[in-house]
Amino acid sequence: MNRIHYFLPGVLLVVVSACVTTGVKPTAPPQQGIYLDHLNSQARGSADWFGDLDRERTKLKKTYKGTVAPELATYLEKDVYLVESDGIEAYHRKILDRLLTGWEGPRPEVSFIFESDENMNAYVDVYNQIHVSTGLLRSVENEDQLASVLAHEISHVLLKHNQQKSASKVIPWSIEMAGTLSVAAAGIAYNKDKKQKYADYAEKAVIGSQSLGMAWSDMLAPSWSRNYEREADRLGLDLLIRADYNYEQFYATIEKLHDASLRRSARQEYFMGMTVAALKGSKSKFYKGDPNDKKDKMLGDLKYLAASSFAALTFNKIAQANVEHDTREQRIDAIKTYLGEAYDGGDLPPEADVTSYKKVLRQGSASRILDADLAAIKTIKALNEKDVSTAKRQTKSLGWGFNGAVNSVGIAQSSYKTAVQRQPDSAIKTLRRLTQSEFAPAEAYVKLSDLYLQKRDPESAKQVLHQGINRIGRKYRFLPNLVSAHKMAGETKQAEDYVIECQEHNPERNMNLAQRALAGTKKSKGGYYSYCTKKLGYDVLARREQEARRQAQQRKANTPESVKKASEKLDKMLKGLFN
Repeated sequence: MNRIHYFLPGVLLVVVSACVTTGVKPTAPPQQGIYLDHLNSQARGSADWFGDLDRERTKLKKTYKGTVAPELATYLEKDVYLVESDGIEAYHRKILDRLLTGWEGPRPEVSFIFESDENMNAYVDVYNQIHVSTGLLRSVENEDQLASVLAHEISHVLLKHNQQKSASKVIPWSIEMAGTLSVAAAGIAYNKDKKQKYADYAEKAVIGSQSLGMAWSDMLAPSWSRNYEREADRLGLDLLIRADYNYEQFYATIEKLHDASLRRSARQEYFMGMTVAALKGSKSKFYKGDPNDKKDKMLGDLKYLAASSFAALTFNKIAQANVEHDTREQRIDAIKTYLGEAYDGGDLPPEADVTSYKKVLRQGSASRILDADLAAIKTIKALNEKDVSTAKRQTKSLGWGFNGAVNSVGIAQSSYKTAVQRQPDSAIKTLRRLTQSEFAPAEAYVKLSDLYLQKRDPESAKQVLHQGINRIGRKYRFLPNLVSAHKMAGETKQAEDYVIECQEHNPERNMNLAQRALAGTKKSKGGYYSYCTKKLGYDVLARREQEARRQAQQRKANTPESVKKASEKLDKMLKGLFN
């Protein structure tokens, strides 16, 4: 395990990166010949090719102990909206089976996760889960383009790239801290200017960047090195050719993915801009003492420079991933060069299969699911932007029968009913249907408990929160509402205990670091614990410390003078012995 330390005045950040190597390590691609043949010669008959695939899952089970598989629970806790469709999954399984006909090693254990996202995106995580965005399913034009994406992602699995770089270890530092910086910036700006446009971000700051839901869904993918991407492209091309797909559709897919990556970069720049604005807005906080004193001014300059560097380092960590990749032109040229060298230019590919694609994804229930999901995404986006007219227009296409199968639809419906129609009872019914699904996001339980609390029904709120805890397997996302529910029920001791639990969670450390970096102070009044404290109405730790001091003073006052003198004499004797 490697530890990289970044030191800034008043800030210590530790980035932990891990490299997990299991099973047989593939050798480098050959200078000549077909990469798949080279890899098959190593993997054929090797039962240990993929090593211990349960190692990462076992680690995760220590954190997520619910009824949902831990590797899925970690995404539900981050409010990744899932889409459940037997038809869509069966179609992907069929394509994957066809792609693996040329693979002669052990068959990899792979599962699919379909996520709501307006952007085109796909990646594989350390748990061999291939994430496919609904935006991708709406963007591809034929089965061969979808097969190109899956061929590339399964190649990362066959080459064990996802075991070398965990999506839950290396990349999230920059993503989580970037998000934390952004929402901390919003909180600072809101506290200073009381502007409504910052209010939502300030509220969400306390539960960490990942709880921003879809706002971060397009930045969760691991960023492979240039060499890993080239290897996956070569092997992906081999798999496509062996499966008799139109490999030329690979080029069109790369073009589409590049356009989607540009949109993700624009979103990252937005958050960076928010952070920079917050830094400038709070610049005066970095300067203490006499403004005319050169020493005080120099110290303030250094603090501001450190905070700016901290923010730049964080966002550059994400941006660097894009810089280190080949451009789409370089990537396509590299694939064509490999095609020419390994396949002598390649045979004439078959026609792209538009019919199968349309039959499965653009007709019937799958088509309605994808359309409803897109309407839900647009509804949620419009509501976040306070654009009621657009939200109202989009709700007409939500597909009211897909509440349980499409998380985004349930969230969009309940949000619209609550914020626009002012129908909390109807919103409760919608969320209750959504939480019947084992794969409901944490947000659904939290929103439903909020509505119960508004109706002064703490028992129902507690019940639904514990339902979420039992499924996802930890309390983190649900603690603030548990505090509110137990306080409302008059269970003060239990509410205080949950506030103490808030103090124990890691997200507060990132939040405190971010707020200290942005505000130029050594202490932060924000964070997860402070948010839970506000729910309770007072600082539990401060009150308990105050009570402990009071009791100590009381005991001292009640201690007889003779006992005090004897105690002082004993202390003096012990000091003499040990000194």
